[in-house]
Amino acid sequence: MLKAVVFPKKPLNKDDLRLCLSAWAEQPKASIAVICKHVGLSQQRVSNAQQWAILGNFFNAQGLTNIGKIVLEKDPYLEATVTDWVLHLYFSLNGHGLQPQPEIFVDWGIWTYIIYDFLKENLTFTQESLTKTIAQNFPAYKAEELVRIFLKTYLQKDSISNCSFLTQNDKIYGTGNANLKNVYLVGYLLSTIWQRDFGSQESVLVNDIVGSPMGLLSVLGISENQLREQLDRLAELEIIEQRSAKPRSIRQKADRRQKNEDFYLVVRCWEDPLDLLVKAYDQDPAVPNSPLIQVLEGTFEDDEDDVPFFLSSAQTWFLNLCPQQFQFVTESTSFNPPLHLAS
Repeated sequence: MLKAVVFPKKPLNKDDLRLCLSAWAEQPKASIAVICKHVGLSQQRVSNAQQWAILGNFFNAQGLTNIGKIVLEKDPYLEATVTDWVLHLYFSLNGHGLQPQPEIFVDWGIWTYIIYDFLKENLTFTQESLTKTIAQNFPAYKAEELVRIFLKTYLQKDSISNCSFLTQNDKIYGTGNANLKNVYLVGYLLSTIWQRDFGSQESVLVNDIVGSPMGLLSVLGISENQLREQLDRLAELEIIEQRSAKPRSIRQKADRRQKNEDFYLVVRCWEDPLDLLVKAYDQDPAVPNSPLIQVLEGTFEDDEDDVPFFLSSAQTWFLNLCPQQFQFVTESTSFNPPLHLAS
């Protein structure tokens, strides 16, 4: 039986989360005690991992969610920037998932309030100013401790710092420098938000996307100009189309948007947001590189004894980096190492 979603009392530990996700994949409805024995962690650590997994929409009462299954398959070490953004999105929704947006952000809890209210009004801030605001709006909670966990989540290397949603300069924190190199990731985030805000609509006005209180602008922590640039990138990859919003007859298809048109229609070109999530993982350099492995396998089919120089060099580099984790097989006809390219 899962408890209601609560703000975790301990910082996110990705190693614990990774172990528990693998265990839940094998035993979806196992108790915390069973998972403890399976992964060799204390009940407190498994419980904490479960809280973060639920908050991040990786896990529910039935076991791993569809998103959780994709994450475990594509990013088993939880090192991809894509994974950090997925966690950020669902953390910001504070366990409410894709329910309609609340009228008052405080009603959805601390994480939602910070992302969609506080940060919109405070592009830069100090830990003290955030703590003071949380204490005023959530008097029943220990504001100092919760703010500490929130900041650690975004800034610690073993948490979700890869997304760079939040950055730190001395004692000043701020948004606006997000890691948005992966266009398919931005497409996934837009498609998920679209599903909540616009349902099955095929097109919406760009202003509806830009002006959504809990829309892509706030999720990415960027300016309107930056968001419009991201929409242009999505159009280049045909994840969306940008069409003129000028009046036309009902049967007439809208013309392509001209460069000088700031007011236009955004037309969705995806069927399922999860398809974009998979494509985003395929573009993430931290994901175990299956295509490269397949290419290398073909290299060795004809001569099992002749190991190319570049492989020997790669082998030496990986073994020196992590000798107990990476083991290259050079004597068999099949080359299938866990080649993991970290960003």
